[in-house]
Amino acid sequence: RIYVSAAQDIAPFAASNPDPADNETDVALSPALYWDGGDANGDSDNVTYTVYMDSGNCSQAVDPVTQKGSFTEKGGVIRLQFTVQNLTKLTCYYWKIKAEDTDNNTTMGPVWKFKTMNCK
Repeated sequence: RIYVSAAQDIAPFAASNPDPADNETDVALSPALYWDGGDANGDSDNVTYTVYMDSGNCSQAVDPVTQKGSFTEKGGVIRLQFTVQNLTKLTCYYWKIKAEDTDNNTTMGPVWKFKTMNCK
């Protein structure tokens, strides 16, 4: 007997290592958001990253649902960036990343938060 097993397709890595860091303060009003991500299979699937962001009370967790944009990258573990514009001063923002590969495997990353600076 010969047994053949198909290679298992794995969901992309969850976003990690955020910048701005979770709970960071004095963040610019048009910051670049950075995180690590990539294809967990090692077969370099295209991965689409969707950025979700909402503002909210700094002392109460918010699960962001507003889609700010998405883009596709190819590769293993990579550093990614998405810039947001015109945030409000002294406001808490919550953000997370959904990663989806070409086989429709998805991974929702954790929610991170930062507070913007007081610009004049």
